[in-house]
This record gives sequence, structure tokens and C-alpha cells, in this order.
Amino acid sequence: MEDKIKQHYDGDDIQFLNYSADLIDWKDKLAFAETEIRFYKKLLLSSVMEVAENEKSRKDKLKESLLNIEEIHANFFSQVARFSVDAEGINECDDVACETYYLNEHQDYKEKIENFFKNYRTLKEELFVFFEERI
Repeated sequence: MEDKIKQHYDGDDIQFLNYSADLIDWKDKLAFAETEIRFYKKLLLSSVMEVAENEKSRKDKLKESLLNIEEIHANFFSQVARFSVDAEGINECDDVACETYYLNEHQDYKEKIENFFKNYRTLKEELFVFFEERI
């Protein structure tokens, strides 16, 4: 396996590799999440998931949470595309202040998107439990 970090890389090179890898990872995760969300919505809305009267509020809450996460996902999906284009500006930097700006923007965005993935994972766990109880 080829090493991704070469001996001659300095700290800036390594940061840029991680920066680029994060963008690729986020795009992949968001693309797959879109497929998952669509599947969960169909499953929740299908007649297969009929529930007892006392469980309707739980199902409705899950549907509402799923619709909310779908909206947030759509925002992140468009943001990551714009962020990816904007992030190319780091290549034009000729001073540390410029690079620091882009790296700080990246870190701020990373915190936001990682928080989204954490919340989405929590919702998926709730959905799994809900579906598992009905199998």
C-alpha cells in the first residue's frame, strides 16, 4: 500500500491532504445519506408500517424528525458543493493569514457537518429500533 504522506511533506502539505480528504468524505457520506433518508421515508409512509393507535404519535414523531433531517441534509448537500469550490481558494493563498482563514473556515464547517452526521446517526438508531420492533 502506498503511503499517502511522503517524507518530504511539510505540515501545510499534510493539512491540505486532510482538507481534501474531508471534502471527499463528506460528499460520499451525504450522497449515501440521501439514499437512506429516501428509503426510511418510504418505509415509514408505507402500509407495511401500520402501527397500533398508541404508537401513532411515535411514528409521527419519527416522520417529523426524518423530514427535518432531510431538510438539513439538503442544505448541507448544497453547502458542501459550494464549500468545495470556495475551498479551492486556499491554492491561491500566498501568505499564512490567507491559509489560516481557509483552514479555520474548514474547521468550523467540519464541526457543523460532523454534528449533523452525529444527529443523523442518532435518528437512524431510533428508526432501527422502531422497525426492529415490527419485524
